[in-house]
Amino acid sequence: MIEFPIHIVGSGAVGSLITAKAIQQNIDAIQIVRHSSLTNSVVVLDNESIALTNKTLISHVSQIEFLVLPVKAFDVEPVLTSIRPLLKHGAQVVITHNGLGTLETSKRLIGDIADIYFCTTSTGAYTDGNSVFLAGKGLSQWSTISLCPHKTEARAFVTQIVNALFYHASYVENLNVVLWSKLAVNSVINPITAIENIINGDVLKPQYDELIDKILLELIMVANKNGIALSFQSLKESVVNVATNTKNNSSSMRQDVLAKRKTEIDFINGYIVELAKQYDIDVPANHSIVEKVKELVLL
Repeated sequence: MIEFPIHIVGSGAVGSLITAKAIQQNIDAIQIVRHSSLTNSVVVLDNESIALTNKTLISHVSQIEFLVLPVKAFDVEPVLTSIRPLLKHGAQVVITHNGLGTLETSKRLIGDIADIYFCTTSTGAYTDGNSVFLAGKGLSQWSTISLCPHKTEARAFVTQIVNALFYHASYVENLNVVLWSKLAVNSVINPITAIENIINGDVLKPQYDELIDKILLELIMVANKNGIALSFQSLKESVVNVATNTKNNSSSMRQDVLAKRKTEIDFINGYIVELAKQYDIDVPANHSIVEKVKELVLL
């Protein structure tokens, strides 16, 4: 029996979905929110409306033993910086977001006092009014990023909790290839749907095929220099499968652009561009994608 609460940061679609899944399985879940509001107060799961009522401001939290961080990649560093003083030594921290580039930062900020895990998932959620709806149950894969010197009983519950909060969750020993494969899918679907203002399935139209190939081939070159061997055919198939399975969905980046919010482009195609600079590799397609997305948000 889990005798400690699970703290979940944020009241966004994914954070609310995770909280609802915890409630559905009788896990004590507390949402840490920026301000008191009715935003995303109901989650519809399996035709059941689950009310999210256990919300609190970070200033009202005294100690955290188990933390789930379903925030945008650019929010990981500021959130961990503010929450570090509240983490119990030996706390368990599960991070989930699109893109790459936060793991070393996370280890630097809290690796000495907390165990860190990363979960990548293709499950989607969207908001409509003050309600959150499941867009599709996707595969989730997670792994240990680092373990701290402090051992607590909470470590024994990590697998149980991750399996409860994420759909189709499985543990993998080496997450690198999984993360790069997910990055490849995100580097295609997210920015193209955002730039062209289209739903996911439309990226498979013939006019985008050449651009998709260029993005993937550049990513493969960079990944190879980073010690990750990827297959173009396999990545292309993944893009097609995800775009097909989520054909009617609006990507998170498209939603951010339409709402004039900051996007995760720096942690997706931007991550490829920054690594390419280190390896002196030319990645014009990814560089152009980054610039176009940033221009849209500035308009």
